Amino acid sequence: MKTVLTIAAALLSTATLVAASPAEAAQGYDQYRRAVLGDTTVASADANVQTRAVRVPGSYAQYLINNGADKSAALITAAHAGEQPVLAQVAVQAKQPRLTPAQAYAKSIGNDVRVANEAVTSAE
Repeated sequence: MKTVLTIAAALLSTATLVAASPAEAAQGYDQYRRAVLGDTTVASADANVQTRAVRVPGSYAQYLINNGADKSAALITAAHAGEQPVLAQVAVQAKQPRLTPAQAYAKSIGNDVRVANEAVTSAE
């Protein structure tokens, strides 16, 4: 009788865990579809991210660039071969502040590092 109750309790707790988080599972799968599969039909959870269109070279142009050709020359050569660059939406990254060595060390050991705006503009 003890084993039957133990098995029943284990099944009940597992069913509760599975039923409690379908939204989290769907959100994780949507993130996987966006990041790994490149599915653009799935809406991003973070709607505040700013994006901009960037011309991404196709496979032949990328091949030419990897073999030492200039990017603009590779795009022109690939266009003559019939390949068009693709416009891709990429997230705009905010400029990260440059830390002094002391601030970098403090951050690496877990201390809170505050960078003044004056230091960021003068370091650029």
